Amino acid sequence: MPITLLLSLIGLCNCGPDSILIGAVTADMGNANGLNAGAGVTSLVNGIGSIGGTIEGPLIGMLVTLMGWSIFVPSVLVATILAGLGLLQANSKSDDRQQVVSSEDAESLI
Repeated sequence: MPITLLLSLIGLCNCGPDSILIGAVTADMGNANGLNAGAGVTSLVNGIGSIGGTIEGPLIGMLVTLMGWSIFVPSVLVATILAGLGLLQANSKSDDRQQVVSSEDAESLI
């Protein structure tokens, strides 16, 4: 019984924020600046997450079979670092793009 309760708590803490991020945040991003693309952005993010979940199982199984369990945690660490670096790069490009749009908007008002 306690294991079921703990697994339920882990699922609640994991799936709750995931649903919020995939649903509300992506819809807001897609509808920003009057683009009306909330559904498209949400489905794109959801689709990429589904592809990752599909690839994850066989990839981990192959990695553990070839190199053992000792490689699992370092490989997850490397994947997390690469994902974080990708997000930092995407964020910096987003900031640059917002500055360009803001300066163009300012010039059109003059």
